[in-house]
Amino acid sequence: MKALTVYQPWASLIMAGAKPYEFRRWDYASREPGLVGERIVIHAGARPMRLDEIEDLLDRIAEGESSLDSAIATPIVERCREALVVAGAAKKMRRRARPAGPALFDLPPEDQSPPPSGQILPLASGLGTAVLGRARKASVLFRGAIDSDRIDHAVWAWPLTDIRSFDHPVPARGAQGFWTWPEKLEAA
Repeated sequence: MKALTVYQPWASLIMAGAKPYEFRRWDYASREPGLVGERIVIHAGARPMRLDEIEDLLDRIAEGESSLDSAIATPIVERCREALVVAGAAKKMRRRARPAGPALFDLPPEDQSPPPSGQILPLASGLGTAVLGRARKASVLFRGAIDSDRIDHAVWAWPLTDIRSFDHPVPARGAQGFWTWPEKLEAA
């Protein structure tokens, strides 16, 4: 089975049913013609989410400039933003904090743990599977729905249907483009 690595939060938005298309600058059928109608693994990349991307995504959803199902996507993306904001604030507090003396370093290890990173969605993991539909030019698919000046005419929309989530994220290294999901993980 083939797998496709997608950055977060977009991988989780696919699995939640909020993202019906994956957008790429190439038509996968030219490289992998046998994948039309086939089930693929949706893999969340290892790259952490970035606050500026999350905020931009929320702006595009609010302005109606997104193909996402806003009712499903907005609460997920807002939770991601909140976690990243809290983690960023905690990081700034750690940088500003100046030790008052060696007693601060005498704390037990459990009290020295760093605050959460803000990465509330799984990274570097297979999340589930989807059936890959025939790719179409995004400019044709969204004609009239989004201002054509804002559509990149070189982008392809890959429909993803029949989403099936794994019971638990399956840790795995990803790769660019399509890659083969390891058989030992397929059985899991």
